[in-house]
Amino acid sequence: MNHNFKKKFGQNFLTSSRFPKLIVSALNILQDELILEVGPGDGSLTKELVKTNAVVKSIEIDYDLIVRLIKQFEDFSNFTLINEDFLNTDLKAVCEGNFTKVKVTGSLPYNISKQIIDKTLKANTLELNNSKIKIESAVFIVQEEVAKLYAAKAPKATFLSAYSSIFATVKKLESIPASQFFPKPKVNGGIVQFSFNKNVPKEWERSTQFLKQLFIQPRKTLYNNIRNIKNFDKDVIFEHAKKHEISLSLRASEVTPEKLLSLLPEVN
Repeated sequence: MNHNFKKKFGQNFLTSSRFPKLIVSALNILQDELILEVGPGDGSLTKELVKTNAVVKSIEIDYDLIVRLIKQFEDFSNFTLINEDFLNTDLKAVCEGNFTKVKVTGSLPYNISKQIIDKTLKANTLELNNSKIKIESAVFIVQEEVAKLYAAKAPKATFLSAYSSIFATVKKLESIPASQFFPKPKVNGGIVQFSFNKNVPKEWERSTQFLKQLFIQPRKTLYNNIRNIKNFDKDVIFEHAKKHEISLSLRASEVTPEKLLSLLPEVN
């Protein structure tokens, strides 16, 4: 592709059609759904998305790609291109319309993939529009090691996997060799799927802060991290550990997120 690849945008385009097809299959797209694509790049994934006849809104930050993307998909009335930074995008405005569900996808720039995923996960804490449409699922291509961090389970859980569980069930679908991208990145990619929970706890911010402190020094035991915890009643945490039979000699990574959050003191 004749394009001035920009390192600041983390541009590495897929050269294989197999992975876009896998992503579309995992999204299980229906015609009355809205698909938000983050960073269409050269349109390799977009090409498979528009074939589903769902409404596809692709958000691309690089102005140099806009003209060729518009030309490439000018025959698809279900395609809209937005020249914008996804991290600054007003999701409420973009999601307006008569859609039953919203799904998000994209091959993400490795350098800001966590920020994009974080914004997506938190989207359902907002009222996206008058119909209260919710994001149902997301499938992203990220750096393989990052995909593993999100999908990790006890006894090798991570803060990212515990935090994500507040919003969604996470699964790593497949690895993508670095050779399947151009320019070739230094590391492999990974496809990670987020199936969103129907309801996000109202105290999700408090739960997030609690988990951060339990994982703040991941090699230490729960007991040692709880001893240094701030803004939470330590005595109540110890009581909850006894009540739920959670050994504080374990590390946070060895305990399921549900059990970790059972330690959280109630709001007075």
